[in-house]
Amino acid sequence: MASLFLLREGFSHMSAVSGFDPLFQHLDRMLHEAESLHIDQTTLTQLHRSRLQRVFRKLSRQHKPITGFDPSSCPSPFSNELHHLIGLLLLEKLSATPDAKAVLAFAENQYVGCLAKAPADVRSRLIVCMHQPPSWYRLNWRNRQCLDGLGGIACLSDELAVYMRSLTSSHVFTVRHGVVLDFFKPSDEPSSSTVIKLLAVGQWLRDFDTLAKAFEIINASIPSVQLDCVIPRFARTSEHLLRLARFPNVRWHSDLSPVQLRSLYQEATLLFLPLVDATANNTIVEALACGLPIIASAVGGIPEYVQEPFGKLCRAGDPDDHAQATITKLLDSDGLVLSKQKARAFAEAQLDWSAITEKFIADSQL
Repeated sequence: MASLFLLREGFSHMSAVSGFDPLFQHLDRMLHEAESLHIDQTTLTQLHRSRLQRVFRKLSRQHKPITGFDPSSCPSPFSNELHHLIGLLLLEKLSATPDAKAVLAFAENQYVGCLAKAPADVRSRLIVCMHQPPSWYRLNWRNRQCLDGLGGIACLSDELAVYMRSLTSSHVFTVRHGVVLDFFKPSDEPSSSTVIKLLAVGQWLRDFDTLAKAFEIINASIPSVQLDCVIPRFARTSEHLLRLARFPNVRWHSDLSPVQLRSLYQEATLLFLPLVDATANNTIVEALACGLPIIASAVGGIPEYVQEPFGKLCRAGDPDDHAQATITKLLDSDGLVLSKQKARAFAEAQLDWSAITEKFIADSQL
């Protein structure tokens, strides 16, 4: 096969077993000619600025007008100088290897100006993965034209794929957000706890207003309920969370190890996740793999991941609907047992990274 470059990216809140990167780990193993480029906190140290500056000067002569990092030239506001520097390095590799292809893990970060303005023969060899819902692109994406001529656009939901096809003639396909099933799994030991535990995880596109108001209703009906919130400290600025923190039966967690997070999934009764919008959701796929039933909002691509009988989708922004669905689910003990089994079965059937990677390779024509 031709050379393949995988532009990966690490995040401080994601471990090796969480997030989207396991797809790229599988691509590494399945496509033996692949070369990974990483964007993480150590990248600049590893690559050295002097080397990048040398690459930059060479490419500036070959592909004008490429200049220093200009945020306004990037299709997305998520791109930064580090993305720009790695983009230049990738552009050099693709220019030097005419038959090579590249896969970008997070187009919202990595599809920087130098790649968006690259020659057509380079852009036709780029396969980019899109993670945000259509609402985010309507608000934030700066250049629809740069989507034309790409080798492929991978979307984490069918809803997003339909939207992308309305913007571009480039090849668009759906790739599921998978989960590491060998790690995220139900506990081998049955729980001895009788405490009813709701679990809320994450901060991106979470509806904290609905979370707080719905919990007030749930707590009034079931005073023994406990809510565990796994929310980074930097994201706890919302007045809605301050209102929620008044309850002594709400516990707060951050900076957890993967094992600690898995334990919370395994010990919880329900995942309680009001959302503003979403395509896929990392928390949801991890919860499903641990056999955790889900109450979430019916937004974006979430109906593609949360289905009956292991989940219940509620009207977005409606605290009463979220609360009543949760109360009904909690009071149905037999239904909870079946929901746990069905959640894990769905994860095994639909969210296995090996199967997802094989489909990705076929759909992207790698």
